[in-house]
Amino acid sequence: MERADFIHLVRLSEHASADDSQAYRRSVALFAALGYLWVLGCLVLAVALLAWAIQAMAHGRIRGYHVALVITGAGLLWTSLRALWCRLEPPTGTPLSPGDAPGLFEALERIRKKIKGPRIDHVQIDGSFNASISQIPRWGLFGGATNYLTIGLPLLMALDRPRFLSVMAHEYGHLRGGHGQFAAWIYRTRQSWMKLEHGLRNDSGVMAAATQAFLRWYFPRFLAKTFALARQDEFEADRIAGKLVGREAAGAALTEIAIKGQ
Repeated sequence: MERADFIHLVRLSEHASADDSQAYRRSVALFAALGYLWVLGCLVLAVALLAWAIQAMAHGRIRGYHVALVITGAGLLWTSLRALWCRLEPPTGTPLSPGDAPGLFEALERIRKKIKGPRIDHVQIDGSFNASISQIPRWGLFGGATNYLTIGLPLLMALDRPRFLSVMAHEYGHLRGGHGQFAAWIYRTRQSWMKLEHGLRNDSGVMAAATQAFLRWYFPRFLAKTFALARQDEFEADRIAGKLVGREAAGAALTEIAIKGQ
């Protein structure tokens, strides 16, 4: 896709989000479902090809095209399973336990209860000037996720307690309620497609080529269509941080991070 076409699609998604947020989210969900349907369709087709060819061969009618169908079905099945079970690597860092930082874990639990969010499974610290919550899919494109909170030690040392808690509230805000879960699901789906595209980039064969062709068409459009959703999610996380710790603390935290980050 040309850059100009990508930007045009991003603008269309922004206008759609501004005009009717719920309708825009439904359209994003439908387009995400298209990718899932493609994977499931490939899986069903692969199983059907293998079953038909193997059954024919089992009755003694072995032809050259039967072998070709088995090879094609096996390749399609392997590609489909790679898409379904695409694993993302968890973020790296030094794990923290409640005994290491009881005040931090108590604050996180208070934030979780206020926004009614899911539990954080792993809290860790690294050397970046940043804080982030990552959701790692347990079973590829389908299934639940494991939540990782990564806190940069430089960021922790740079902010006072109210501003740091504002950052934690912002990060936790990405997981809140139905909207947060939807945005997180779209983010995990985007990461899975990205890894699948990277993994198939150097593969050869008919099935790999067909998959690459689909991803070349689908993935840029998926990124463009979900761009406004990611921005909308950031605004919502900022709103939640301001509600929990106060607008002044939330605004001051954003300003201080921007200045000290440079």
